Amino acid sequence: MADFLTLVAAYMVFFLLASYIILCGDSEFHRHGIVGKIRSGVVQIIAFLFYVCFPERLQNFASEIITYLFYKRNHYIQALYIAIFSGVLWVFATQVHPSAQALDLPSIYIIAPYVSMAVNLAIFVTCCRSDPGVITKKNHTKYASVFKYDGVLYQEGTLCQTCRFVKPARSKHCAYCNHCVHRFDHHCSWVNNCIGGRNVRYFLLLLASIAFVTLYVSYVTGRVLQGIAATSGVWQAGYMGKDGQFHQVDSRIVFQHLFIQLPGPVFLLTSLLLLGILITVFLSYHLFLLASNQTTNERYKRSRVTVEVTGSGGSGKKREQSLRQSRKQYCPRAGRTYDRGFVANILEIIFPPL
Repeated sequence: MADFLTLVAAYMVFFLLASYIILCGDSEFHRHGIVGKIRSGVVQIIAFLFYVCFPERLQNFASEIITYLFYKRNHYIQALYIAIFSGVLWVFATQVHPSAQALDLPSIYIIAPYVSMAVNLAIFVTCCRSDPGVITKKNHTKYASVFKYDGVLYQEGTLCQTCRFVKPARSKHCAYCNHCVHRFDHHCSWVNNCIGGRNVRYFLLLLASIAFVTLYVSYVTGRVLQGIAATSGVWQAGYMGKDGQFHQVDSRIVFQHLFIQLPGPVFLLTSLLLLGILITVFLSYHLFLLASNQTTNERYKRSRVTVEVTGSGGSGKKREQSLRQSRKQYCPRAGRTYDRGFVANILEIIFPPL
């Protein structure tokens, strides 16, 4: 019984490590290290078990579902976001809010979660409906004049075979939405929209609001559970141990007691705390991109350039000198050509050139 809190803590640590390996294992920093190897091994094992344990018809059906949900534009992921949002709101309103009032907590603990959730929903809708910077033949000239070609990631004269025009620097054709996007970052299935030069500010606000809502609501829920434990007298309770002696309850037993009595708030606390940590890490990564004026797409393309340069031909000392010179010339520059300084980079996101 006393190991219940330890089990929850171990689960949280495992969840965070697994999420980090899955999300970051394919990054430039980890791809060739132990984290990247663990991720690659897990993916291969899952794929092997999937193709061995399931019949071909079920494999095809599952592949079609996954492709439709995550690789095509649809509203199901948006609906999932709203469902999760509604679930958090319902648990807080029906199980945490009444207890906060009964404990006579300050009004800020009761009002702020609703205000922050309303702001989050407004930002989410804005991000879903915003224009990421869709490039058409009519506005092509304007977007083409914003950034210069760096000659490494973006080559002058590269034609988009679908849109039938020369791709402006820092643009990319989105296979989900079937159009080119100015300063393309990535396609976000959660908002069913591309993230580009004109709406990346809303995306950053969305991440910040999710991080705030999850961490703040988990904090308020923790304060409520702490107050319930203090007023119920559970801290004064005890139990007879296997040694026949009377022992005072500790935090692990109190946590288990609260989980049995109030499973909704305890689950809300732990799940939102985990989600808040993950979103904060994800937000930190995008703030790093913001500060250095890079995009997710450019970071990925930069890693590809690194791999291509590393795999260049030659032999002996000449090959080593060529590799060293190529890395020095291309790899540090790739994706960082557009860095104009910390303040200018931030202003470019807040006030897009177009």
